[in-house]
Amino acid sequence: MEPEPYAYQKLMADQIRILHVRAATTWHEEISCHLITVSLEDSPQFEALSYVWGDAKDTFSIQLKGGVLPVTRNLEAAIRRLRMKTEERVIWIDQLCINQADAAEKSIQVAMMPRIYKSCKEVILWLGEIEAVNEITVEDALTCNT
Repeated sequence: MEPEPYAYQKLMADQIRILHVRAATTWHEEISCHLITVSLEDSPQFEALSYVWGDAKDTFSIQLKGGVLPVTRNLEAAIRRLRMKTEERVIWIDQLCINQADAAEKSIQVAMMPRIYKSCKEVILWLGEIEAVNEITVEDALTCNT
């Protein structure tokens, strides 16, 4: 039986969704999350992820409380790397926290992004997995002599 797609609830003015990523002790453990709706006026505590989406056609389904949502493989890798071993990570990620199928919501939320990033306690930058590592020393990396 095919899992149900996640059904987003409508947002009110000044609201955003924040993703709670369940802790995992291994890379291969299923990604399990839930979304919470909050008002930026309440000064919620969260991190934000700035990342490269990657190929929109290459997706992986993650479990959200209430259904599943496809995410790009690059975001899947980011979530796997960033989830903690013993506690939930609370993070805003545009691909999941904004209903990508709702053009009106996307427009409003994209306009709020500067405020979202200013409101978070930390921004995490994710460019992707390292596919091939050349043998360089720390000294080479610091002096850019490769």
